[in-house]
Amino acid sequence: MQNSGRLLAAFVFVAMAGACSSGSDSSSSSSPDPSASKGATLSVGLTDKPMMGSAQTVMVTISTVRVHQSASAGTGDPGWHDMPVTAAMPVDLLKLRGGVIQELCSAQLPAGTYQQVRLQLVPNEGTAPPYRNSVGMMDGTAQPMEVPSDSIKINHAFTATDGGKTELVMDMDADQSCRQRGNGAWYLQPVVTASSHMQ
Repeated sequence: MQNSGRLLAAFVFVAMAGACSSGSDSSSSSSPDPSASKGATLSVGLTDKPMMGSAQTVMVTISTVRVHQSASAGTGDPGWHDMPVTAAMPVDLLKLRGGVIQELCSAQLPAGTYQQVRLQLVPNEGTAPPYRNSVGMMDGTAQPMEVPSDSIKINHAFTATDGGKTELVMDMDADQSCRQRGNGAWYLQPVVTASSHMQ
């Protein structure tokens, strides 16, 4: 990753694991026969680089990481594999710097090629702090941050293989992702690129 004002949004790796399929949505497509496939474990971590400008914190509350084998699948379509986030939330993205990675979750999923990742965020409630998603300013105040559709969608193909490990890195440009409307309200419009390789 280049040392620019960009936000390294998530680090994902896929490794060999046991045969159970916990962590998958009950509406997912049929999992491989355990006797024929060992499956894969997907572990998701979060890291960040400093955002330029007046923001001192960027707090987000992620509830679930979802993966799908179709790039065009909608949020209500079958076939999603859901991994509940176990890390403490909200997390300050601007504290995850210099290659620091916070693990969000780990769950097993069937081997295969996946085309889509979604980070599901919990929306803010009410008009007063504490907020689940917010931008902290230099004067110590916190401003609520809206996340349209309450999720971050990334289309990128990566493969999880029996006995193998794949690393997927999602790189979000912080300066382009955290924006203000004319009335001063903050919202998140993610600008994300992704890369992956097998180990």
